[in-house]
Amino acid sequence: FRPSTSFLTARLASPFQLICWAVQRCRMSESPCRLAVSLKGPSDPAASSALRVSVSDTGVGSKLEEFLELDALARETPLEKWDGTLLITTTGTNDKAIYHYRFNLHENASSSTRCSKMATTYKNNAKFSGTEVCLCLSNDADIDDFILWLVGFARKVHVLR
Repeated sequence: FRPSTSFLTARLASPFQLICWAVQRCRMSESPCRLAVSLKGPSDPAASSALRVSVSDTGVGSKLEEFLELDALARETPLEKWDGTLLITTTGTNDKAIYHYRFNLHENASSSTRCSKMATTYKNNAKFSGTEVCLCLSNDADIDDFILWLVGFARKVHVLR
């Protein structure tokens, strides 16, 4: 199932791209992998708070460089739809820690505040890998096409199992 042109022009390709990257990380791991997509809305439907989109996988860990490809999207996406911030948590099997980053794609590439490394969590000799990427979309963002694509994607994965 491919997203419609209206989906891409609605500038909500960010979650779509994050899911595609998670699938690639799972394929690269060459072992069973879990992929999860979570959508969390505000507890009060009348509130103007954002919809949180989280994409996580247990594939190989990520490198921050892969998120630079979202630069063009961040420039095209109106601030009222997305604040341009990605929260990234990642680790590789051989890493001794889980790394947390805040990546603001609306900042200049040369800005020191564009990518902030947050507190590191140590794995205490545990062996696992994975990545979680979160972004928040405003309630004004039209996510209907994204949800339709996501349902179609989940059906395809279920059939492939």
